[in-house]
Amino acid sequence: MSLGASTRSFGGKTVSETARIFKDARLNCAELCFCQTDLAGWKHNFFGKAEIPSVKEIKNAVEIFAQSGITVSALGFYGCFFGGSSSDFVETLRAFDRYCNAALECGIPTIATHSGTAGFLPASRGFGKEPRARLVDGFTFACIEAQKRGLTLSVECSPSDAVCGFDGFLEIRSDVEKNIGSGEMLKYTCIPVDDGKIPDPSLVGLCRIRDRKRDGRFYERFGDGDFDFSDTLDFARKNPSVPLILEYINSESVSSVAAEISAFL
Repeated sequence: MSLGASTRSFGGKTVSETARIFKDARLNCAELCFCQTDLAGWKHNFFGKAEIPSVKEIKNAVEIFAQSGITVSALGFYGCFFGGSSSDFVETLRAFDRYCNAALECGIPTIATHSGTAGFLPASRGFGKEPRARLVDGFTFACIEAQKRGLTLSVECSPSDAVCGFDGFLEIRSDVEKNIGSGEMLKYTCIPVDDGKIPDPSLVGLCRIRDRKRDGRFYERFGDGDFDFSDTLDFARKNPSVPLILEYINSESVSSVAAEISAFL
């Protein structure tokens, strides 16, 4: 089983401190985001220019995790492919290109992303034809760059994103296939508490483990909500190479949550 967490949950700590927390919790994989004090540059839902650490710094972080028995399974890129001006759009794509180069150089097989939060669009406009066309162009470019380097692009389509749910993912994947002839590099980041169950396991690149109480508005960590993870954990047994990424945890709770989900398995 590939059980890990995102380094986003451990902001304010160094890479070494974060790797030690993962090791102590008996995690074996990580989604690397640039949230650590010595590996900074994290932005959520950004568009335009974005600076990232050097390849040397990223490679050093990957090696530190490896020394603790942790594989960096994904590099987190959470830019918005439809926001801002035309020049912002170009800069967002340039940032993605740099992330792809870093992933290739550092042996990270997957870029984890989302479809951009639609909530900042004016309510009167909604997510209209023009921003969606730009989003498709953005994902087409991203998939070309990922494919050139043999990388997987795994996209989260949460209810607050511009592309919502598995059906929305399939539409974007179909658009990419029409544009470049293939969508094999584009995978789905499953969120079982939103999806209900794992949709088409062959298309899943990552699985985010968050919980929620029945009729609750907010997410919880695993075990603190009411969702039935039986299907998710059955999927994990059958697909041990797909990373399960724990969310809504911190340095105090990660060990107990990891132990709980491991015991469930």
